[in-house]
Amino acid sequence: MNNYIQPYQFVSIKQKSEQLSNVYKSVNDLKTIDTFQAITYDHISQLFSEKHSEIEEFTNIIMNKRISRAQVEKVLFGLKSYVIPFEMPSSKQLEKLLKRLKS
Repeated sequence: MNNYIQPYQFVSIKQKSEQLSNVYKSVNDLKTIDTFQAITYDHISQLFSEKHSEIEEFTNIIMNKRISRAQVEKVLFGLKSYVIPFEMPSSKQLEKLLKRLKS
């Protein structure tokens, strides 16, 4: 699998999509919703230097004004598989980090 989303990018996408979902639930003005959609789309697009079909598909899905929070969570879960995992620290790094304090 091709991992290309950095963890900070995923967190930013998640925050913006949840914010957009909240706007769908709480705002009645269509122009305000359209503005938030444009801001969200622009923000997500600027996170990546290259275009990825999965990101484009994700943004198209969340632009649906009738999407529920559960559906957003489901789509985010699918996008999570493209996130680059953190490297596990070596045992030496853990020892250095978790040295016991002498009394």
